[in-house]
Amino acid sequence: MTNPELTLSDILKGHIPLTHNRALVADLIEHRDNPFLALMFSPNTPLERGFFAPLLSVMRGLEAGEVLDLFLGFLGPPSEEAWRLISLLRRRFKQINAIIPYAASGAVSQVALGADHLLMSGVSSLSPIEAPPDEGLGPMDLMSIFRWIKQAGVSSPEAHARIWAGVDPVALARQTRALDRVKAVTRRCLETHVVEPERLEEILSVFSCGLLGDRFPLTQGDCLAAGLSVKEPSDEAWGLITKLQKYYDRMLALEGDLLLSDKHYTLSYDAFIDTLNARRVLIRITRVNEHGRPLPDTAPIQRWVRPSAREVEVDKELDLSLSGVL
Repeated sequence: MTNPELTLSDILKGHIPLTHNRALVADLIEHRDNPFLALMFSPNTPLERGFFAPLLSVMRGLEAGEVLDLFLGFLGPPSEEAWRLISLLRRRFKQINAIIPYAASGAVSQVALGADHLLMSGVSSLSPIEAPPDEGLGPMDLMSIFRWIKQAGVSSPEAHARIWAGVDPVALARQTRALDRVKAVTRRCLETHVVEPERLEEILSVFSCGLLGDRFPLTQGDCLAAGLSVKEPSDEAWGLITKLQKYYDRMLALEGDLLLSDKHYTLSYDAFIDTLNARRVLIRITRVNEHGRPLPDTAPIQRWVRPSAREVEVDKELDLSLSGVL
């Protein structure tokens, strides 16, 4: 599609081609009969502080009340901002139902553990909550090494000395603090609705044991065994959830071509915040060469916008030829 009068300024104001999902959201709300909020990020977009200004804008039209259905996609690795999000939602809603379509990231798992109920199917999963990887040996690496030494019966001082010679104490301290911080945030999220100390520790031992890796799927059965409240969606509800998830998958995979002042760019979508009547979209504009490859040393432009352009077909790649000045 072409629009010779559209400029970069117009795009940053929200004049972007975008397929609406209002009908999909409306169907799910009608079926569940609860207020609805969707948070859907691309795999490369973490949950950061800049997310909360557009979230508050969207939530102005979301009436506070008893129950909220929270549709969660990828939100990046574990983050302190998960606690900020749960705190914000808890002030407005007495009960939070976390809808988990498929595989959740670390930050999604933190937010989900702050919800009263999990809506999960047999293919849904949370993930272990671990500190982001860092250079050097971390605390869990050392635990694994010394566990192997004990099992192998290696007790020589020389072997222990060689291990400690490869440890950077500064990096070890940094990773230990990061792991402790992740656990503290997760604990706070849980404490919003789990008050029994034994149950709290049991759940934390499953999600923050440090042994499974951040890609291990903690399934519906694992969540039930950990003592979480898990509800199986009906076939109709799961069909509606799947349709909405597929919409987001398609939109996050789109990439459009921009030509502005004879310079090539790509336009893509990094995140969505949706209710029935409001939405914000995080767009990314990347400077590329004529072959579509990003130019080195040129940072992309990211901006939360309120979309206001016409609808396009979701199955067609965005193909924009725009002129104007930067």
